[in-house]
Amino acid sequence: MLLGSIGVIAGVYFFFRCIFPLIAPFVLAFLLAYAIEKPVRGIADKYFRGNTILVSSVIVTLLSLIIFGLLVLLGYRIFQEVQAFIGQFDYYTDMANVKLSRGCALIDSWFHMKNGATIGFINNNFDGIMEQIKVKALPAIMGGSIPIATKMITWFTLFFIMLMSAIYLSKELDAIRAWRDKSMFSREVWLLTDRIGKLGRVYYKIQLLIMALTAVICIIGLFLIGNPYAIVLGIIIGILDALPLFGTGTVLIPWSVIMLISGHFLHAAVLFTLYVLTYFLREILESKCMGDKLGIAPITMMLVIYVGLVCYGLWGFILGPVSYVIIKTLIHDLKINIERGKLSGI
Repeated sequence: MLLGSIGVIAGVYFFFRCIFPLIAPFVLAFLLAYAIEKPVRGIADKYFRGNTILVSSVIVTLLSLIIFGLLVLLGYRIFQEVQAFIGQFDYYTDMANVKLSRGCALIDSWFHMKNGATIGFINNNFDGIMEQIKVKALPAIMGGSIPIATKMITWFTLFFIMLMSAIYLSKELDAIRAWRDKSMFSREVWLLTDRIGKLGRVYYKIQLLIMALTAVICIIGLFLIGNPYAIVLGIIIGILDALPLFGTGTVLIPWSVIMLISGHFLHAAVLFTLYVLTYFLREILESKCMGDKLGIAPITMMLVIYVGLVCYGLWGFILGPVSYVIIKTLIHDLKINIERGKLSGI
């Protein structure tokens, strides 16, 4: 049993680490074809004599245009906010220096230190950090501009391949199901697809919902206090909330403390309220949906995501839970087969 479990874990890790990157566009294409199967079949059978290729081509194209249009609008808004921030960078730098000096003066008085000791310590370390950025970070950014352009072309090509594959796969879904049912591993495939399907329907849907609601709540709150970069900051906070060991408190709590020290009590209250709302939003949705429907405790899922990030990088946010479900299902099935073997041998 122990050797079998180790073999399952090693096999799953090897698959997602070495094989999955080669077939990822086709896996995504299959998921897209499966997601649009019902409308494609309904429209094709009713209006186009079962021509699923034509209907899926139209639906995939429309979905791509809608998503592209939304991304362009969002990107344009983000570009406007970033451009406005760059234009006001000197002002914000001066304002930050003033607030930092006041905060450091308070710390000096609280701890009875020499006047200017705290700000001097920060300035000395900040100069060292800026020097490291000039020496290491800037050359890396400049040298990475060409690889980034190459990767963008690669990603666009892979996206196009995924769309075309989804169109062709929409016609082959029944053949894939027939192959699955006749396969010698049909039972294992059924188990894995059922567990992974439940994970997708529950966990990833809940994570996207929490991320979207968190971003919307933060955007509305930041608009209420007149922040000109509400959309960019709201989206960043929503993304941070989905990452383990981070959360909305990483940004909102220090920000609210700074506002409180600066005397902006209304801003501090709004920011802290945003943290409380987003915290309970995640706790309620995760514990209710994931605990009841998946049988996975939130702390377990956090650990799984963390291990996934360590093993697979950024993609571990998605591949970590999938790996966990596959490993758990296969080990459980292995245990049942071993017990049945022991019983049949008695």
